[in-house]
Amino acid sequence: IAELDDAGFVWDSALEEHWNTMYESLKKYKEENGHIRVPHDYKCYDEQRKNNYRLGGWVSYQKENRNKTDKTFLKRKAKLDDIGFDWGTMSDVRKKPKLEEISTES
Repeated sequence: IAELDDAGFVWDSALEEHWNTMYESLKKYKEENGHIRVPHDYKCYDEQRKNNYRLGGWVSYQKENRNKTDKTFLKRKAKLDDIGFDWGTMSDVRKKPKLEEISTES
């Protein structure tokens, strides 16, 4: 099992398909909004499945798992990096203006 995991074997193709659907939705969100700062409660609609997906929750989940080292996640992380994914958390975003204020006051 470990050798298959190391080789990047996908144990659940439905999960892989879902990840790819969400990734494509994230790319579309970026095209429409010019950024990838998706609100946590943001939902998107999947025409093919006629279903709503929590894109914001999915983005948060990716960030929560940013330190994983298995090959599947590293491949996914590279794809997200390619589209400019921001791995910071919302608390990082909230802190940033305060840090900028401090640096301009100096």
